[in-house]
Amino acid sequence: MLNKNDPVGKMGEILAMLFAIMAEAIIAHCGEDDGKKIIKHAIYQFGFERGKAIRDRVLKDNNEINFENLEKYYDIPENEGWDCDTSITENKLREYTRYCPFAKKWKEMNMTDIGSMYCEIDEAIMVGYFGKIDFERLNIFNKNIDGHCEMIVTPK
Repeated sequence: MLNKNDPVGKMGEILAMLFAIMAEAIIAHCGEDDGKKIIKHAIYQFGFERGKAIRDRVLKDNNEINFENLEKYYDIPENEGWDCDTSITENKLREYTRYCPFAKKWKEMNMTDIGSMYCEIDEAIMVGYFGKIDFERLNIFNKNIDGHCEMIVTPK
């Protein structure tokens, strides 16, 4: 159940603000093309390392690499700061997010395009965890009227 005062969600808002301010400064200093390349590279590396660390913890406990263990060993505590529907069928994850504290903060800051670069972390975490995947971003919050995000992940 969504709780917009959830402490993990509130921390997400703070980190979203940090990301947006840093990204804006990088773009201002390096120019739009180079700045965006730097930001996207850093976010991908950050996500990949997070996914790899989760994978390492799962394997250390002699458990299987799957979506259930990704959730069990995830590096963010269970919380009510996001409003998502997640389904796993036939080794495919589909996630539909109606509310995200990061997106909320970027909307408040009028920095949705810069903020949306952070969302590339979703694919990077999955690659770090599973290795090869098929990743589809069906929707992202700043490209549709109701502000939802939707992704499908299929390990190969």
